[in-house]
Amino acid sequence: MKNLLLIILGLIVTAVAAVLLITLGKPDEFKVERSISIKATADKIYPLIEDFHEWRNWSPWENVDPKMQRSFGGEKKGKGSMYRWDGNANVGAGCMEMKEAIPQSKVEIRLDFIKPFEGTCNVDFSLTPNLEGTNVVWTMTGKNALPAKVMSVFMNVDDCSGKQFELGLKNLKDKVEDVKKEPGQVNLPGAAAQPGTATTQAGATTQSGAAAQPGTATQTGTATQTGTATPTEVPSQP
Repeated sequence: MKNLLLIILGLIVTAVAAVLLITLGKPDEFKVERSISIKATADKIYPLIEDFHEWRNWSPWENVDPKMQRSFGGEKKGKGSMYRWDGNANVGAGCMEMKEAIPQSKVEIRLDFIKPFEGTCNVDFSLTPNLEGTNVVWTMTGKNALPAKVMSVFMNVDDCSGKQFELGLKNLKDKVEDVKKEPGQVNLPGAAAQPGTATTQAGATTQSGAAAQPGTATQTGTATQTGTATPTEVPSQP
């Protein structure tokens, strides 16, 4: 029995050491990126991105939590506008602030996760004319902290987050190209976790409704995919 326990202990120590070694080899930053071509000019797409109120029409985290609490603060839209959410375990809680908004061209967002974990990411949307209409690229970057590195050993976070980006871009494309759906219907992720804390800001309005934002996400490496997304959720919202 003693020998068996020693063998089991040895295997555990070896496994932990292997995970730590793999973790040390992970990069210090991550990037998740997806893109899609939409048959419309940028002026038809940009308003749906620069206004957080419009995200309910295409965000892949919509309707995940019917009791989701939202609040909007700062500017009504564009640079300086803010969006906070607080929901169940599938959406978590967090805050987004639009740091830059260049009409028909680019939107830059700071994404802060609060629940179920804390973290900060940068989210960018870029719109570029192409032969079909407009190419929309959704990118999220951030620091790959130790917990994220360990998590990436066991799951492909880029794949999970990337699928949510693909789904959101598909919803955006359908909305802009006026693909008919039932009122209020959006494509939903399989599951999504989102961190963040919803603190109400002066002048902000709060409403309950569909689940929140951008998705979760720490991941190692860069993954780029162009085209139309197919539905499938990690954490929490951009």
